[in-house]
Amino acid sequence: MRAVLRTTISLLPPDARRQGITYLAATVASIIARALGAVSLLPLFVALLSDEPAAAWPWVGVLAALTIAGWALDYWAAKLALAIGFSLMSEGQKSLAERIGRLDLSWLTSTTTASARAALSTAGPDLARIVGYLATPVLGAILTPIAIGIALLFVSVPLGLVALAGVPLLIGAYLAGERMSRKAGSVAEAASTDVAESIIEFARAQQALRAARRSDAERSRLGEALRTERRSVLGLLTWHVSGELVFTLASQLALIALASTTVALAIRGELPLPAAVAMLAVIGRYLESFTVLGELTVGITMTLATMRRFVDVFAAPTLHTGTRERPRSGAPRLELVDVTYTYPGAAAPVISGLNLTLEAGQATAIIGPSGSGKSTILALLAGLIEPTSGRIEVDGVPLSELAPAERDALVAVIFQHPYLFSGSLADNIRSGADLSEERLAELADAARLGPVIAALPDGWASDVGEGGSLLSGGERQRVSIARALAKNAPVLLVDEATSALDIENERAIVASLAAGTQPCTRVVVAHNLATIQAADRVIFLADGTIREDGEPADLIEADGYVAEFWRQQQAARSWQVTSTADRTGGAAARR
Repeated sequence: MRAVLRTTISLLPPDARRQGITYLAATVASIIARALGAVSLLPLFVALLSDEPAAAWPWVGVLAALTIAGWALDYWAAKLALAIGFSLMSEGQKSLAERIGRLDLSWLTSTTTASARAALSTAGPDLARIVGYLATPVLGAILTPIAIGIALLFVSVPLGLVALAGVPLLIGAYLAGERMSRKAGSVAEAASTDVAESIIEFARAQQALRAARRSDAERSRLGEALRTERRSVLGLLTWHVSGELVFTLASQLALIALASTTVALAIRGELPLPAAVAMLAVIGRYLESFTVLGELTVGITMTLATMRRFVDVFAAPTLHTGTRERPRSGAPRLELVDVTYTYPGAAAPVISGLNLTLEAGQATAIIGPSGSGKSTILALLAGLIEPTSGRIEVDGVPLSELAPAERDALVAVIFQHPYLFSGSLADNIRSGADLSEERLAELADAARLGPVIAALPDGWASDVGEGGSLLSGGERQRVSIARALAKNAPVLLVDEATSALDIENERAIVASLAAGTQPCTRVVVAHNLATIQAADRVIFLADGTIREDGEPADLIEADGYVAEFWRQQQAARSWQVTSTADRTGGAAARR
């Protein structure tokens, strides 16, 4: 709860914080006015039933004045709550989006990604209503019984003490019930998140599932997720009902205690009978606040769940940034200094004590078996993740000390499995940049996108679908290549960018990457021979360590790791699928 409050307050701009103080003062003043109004019924009834009923008029005036003051304060507090809520919504959504953009990508697992998605999608409405629709009634529900208890002390000390004693009893009962619901709610929330992710996965995997004759939802992971959700929701309802029973029992105990005290004082003559009758209304007002609190349980639980997701995102590790600028422009010299990286939850580092210098303007190909750390090196150089230990330097300046704008402009990345945004082909290449039609045409030529554009129904304006689903794997890679080239960054990182292309297009694109419009330092993870041949330097990586390093021709001649890798790739390229009639000795494929 403290973390939720700290995060909520931190999201408020200075003006909204000042409004928040005024809002609290107005709300507390309104609560005091209403509590005094309720207690003023006691002297009003005593005066009304006395020998001089006209003596009740002043108390009617007091009650009216307190009621009007409460209304006015409520109106003022409501306007302030609305303004604060909108400030929270605006600043919260903006801050959350910016925070996600700075997260260390190693934090984004399937679970945390789903949590971040839920926080971003529900944060707006929940933040907007957190003050007016939740804070106001919650403050009223807690402070009104306290104010009534204090006011009753001036009428009857025993009544006041009983009323004050009932406050912690009722709040404790509410918190106990809320804790029951929260524990079950966290399980239900996790189950609901799993269902949402399973539905998306089930929809995206329809092609593979239908081909395997496994499209029945009940027998899939989605079916199991749905069954788990049903069990968790049943548990949530059970605990919620149990919590309500505890709270109802505590309310009845408070009612009995106040009613018994009132009757006892009236019998002993310590409380006038008219005041005792009026106490029935005061008791009703006293318990009404807790009834409101009980009715808000679901809303409070849901809002707190959203805010806890908010807190989780804000507590997640972010990439370190500084204020320094690069000492010079153009292609930089990159250096990994004693770098170790361990993925979260992994028992051993994927890279350990790695030292590697990449000279300015040099093209380096990194090859090696799967799991050797190739893509991890690219992610580290791109600043998507940070070393567990060691540092990465750009022209002698630690990457973590560069200003955000410097880091953003430094690197362009071409991923093996690129993600395209739902929108037009042109928008995916622009990615917010202002590119002329001539520049788009140049990029299309460099990435061999001409045939793709010609085949699409609306050309550049054609929608590529969510994640580029309307394009083939090779077409998505070409769009990703054009998008990276559009940035014209001094560092170009390429992760198997031509794996889905045929040999002819692969060679053409490799040539385009090598002939950029400005000098750049290129680091390429590749298995394709054309990419390796175009490199100035080849590094063979295995188990997170460099086994061989040098020029391609020299390493092939040395007949070591790179030479063996070269022979395997050449052999793989020579394999051909043949017809059944051509099979020899039962082999379905031959050289």
